[in-house]
Amino acid sequence: MQMPTLTSDMSLSDLRREVRYTLAVTRARSYTASQVAIFEARLKEVAAAEGELATLQDKLEDAQAAIDEADQQLDVFVLDTVPDAREAVGKDTDAPLWKALFGDLRPSEFVRPKLGDELQQLRRWPELLKASSNVALQGRVATCEKLLKAADAAIAGQEAAQTALKVFRGTKVPALLDRVNASRHDLGNLADQQVFAGKLRPEEVEGLFRRTSRGRQVRPETLEQLQADIAETEQQLAEQHRRLKVLQAEREQAQQKAAARVAQEKALQEARALQAEAAAKIASLESLLKQ
Repeated sequence: MQMPTLTSDMSLSDLRREVRYTLAVTRARSYTASQVAIFEARLKEVAAAEGELATLQDKLEDAQAAIDEADQQLDVFVLDTVPDAREAVGKDTDAPLWKALFGDLRPSEFVRPKLGDELQQLRRWPELLKASSNVALQGRVATCEKLLKAADAAIAGQEAAQTALKVFRGTKVPALLDRVNASRHDLGNLADQQVFAGKLRPEEVEGLFRRTSRGRQVRPETLEQLQADIAETEQQLAEQHRRLKVLQAEREQAQQKAAARVAQEKALQEARALQAEAAAKIASLESLLKQ
């Protein structure tokens, strides 16, 4: 009996369909009764693998969310630090401290890389903030160190989740396929023995596996099918590009709002300074008039 080998390019959901189909057939035929428990066990193994895969994928999604959250918290911290940094350097963006903090980038540009160049630059910040003569900057050291620690933990979590998923797909799934293929091979041999012993005719043992696995000729791919597949793929890609633009626009809008808030805070500080100066002048003039 021809028994095509199931390969690792098959999804677990398709593998479950294969095992489930054969289990249903073994339950219906008396000569395969001894195989029912075996395929029930294989079906449970596939279900367990599907559950494990879902858990690993969830952990990877959680890790990605942690990466994004750590990046967001760092961005907010950087932009909140800008007013204190401007005050510390007297608004001189060519000052050594400003250059050490932001390099040649504007703050809004500085926060754009996601835990990449921004994170590497921020690793220098605790020492720079400690060394600053500005009390407000010195007070931000602990928060900076806490956020850097959270970012490192998020990166480590993502790497661990990616590794676990890679190990699962590279070792556990192939091992499961080997067991399923071995059980299918044993079932096929049992059917062949029944035919060889004259207990069953060849046509009576057909149909143990799904139609696409019984060696029947698969309809060759046509031009129309390929064009349809390409069209579907292009539609999916277009949708992903659309979602990417939306997310980029949202990120840009958030950065613009943060930058606007910084500008507003700066304007408020300048207005308060002018107000204080005007109040001092008024007080001085009033004092002169009283003389």
